[in-house]
Amino acid sequence: MLLKNENYEEHGADLASHLGNSYPLDSIKTSTFAGLTPIDQEHLAILNTVGGQFRGDLEELDDAGTYFDLGPRKVSAEGTYNYMCTRNNNFSNRSQKAVIVVSNAASSSVVVDTTAASRQFAMGELITEEDAFTEPQSLTVKTVQVDGALELLVEPETLNLADGKYLKIALDYTAKPLTKPKIFKMTSAGAWSELTSTIENGQVTAQVSTGGQYRVVLATNGAAVFGIIAVIAVLAGAGGYYYYKKKQSGHSVLSS
Repeated sequence: MLLKNENYEEHGADLASHLGNSYPLDSIKTSTFAGLTPIDQEHLAILNTVGGQFRGDLEELDDAGTYFDLGPRKVSAEGTYNYMCTRNNNFSNRSQKAVIVVSNAASSSVVVDTTAASRQFAMGELITEEDAFTEPQSLTVKTVQVDGALELLVEPETLNLADGKYLKIALDYTAKPLTKPKIFKMTSAGAWSELTSTIENGQVTAQVSTGGQYRVVLATNGAAVFGIIAVIAVLAGAGGYYYYKKKQSGHSVLSS
């Protein structure tokens, strides 16, 4: 079951279900554990198999069974959950803890090497030139939609690139009228910085030299908007000129 929250403030963060604790939360009725119901959490906490537990001192679940099968469950609440094993825990000198991370991000493992290739992942691809990498390297690529924008995480941060070489990232996007896709990278200061990007084969691409967090944003296409405004202005001017000439022609007929 979930661990208790932090005992002391740590780096200014409010850490729930803290790994530094050895005791569970006070109540499972108000806790959220990956979207599991309180009943499921209770079954996991006390390992109450059909028929219940028999004999023995259960203060530390000493007589609990060594196997328990809750059955398949759907996790529906995103987050990071630090939990403890109630069976293998002496609450002092022995504990067994683990972490469950629930996310809607699509994760792929991609191996790049010295060959030129295009390596597919969810919502895009990584493209390398020959000898761009000095040696094979395994990359973890995660993609997720955040507030309508596609975010990409490439790990690790340091890439085994040769001098002057780069990794090209190509990301899918959904085109919208009067917009143009742009790629941004998260800086060490926590701000988004725009990269030089191009549109190729229905994807927006950028050349990068490090891993990190990237985002595709559909920005207003200034050139397209300006073109439409210019056309409207020309049409309005032409219509006004035509109306003016027609009015002048009518005055000439009346004068004669």
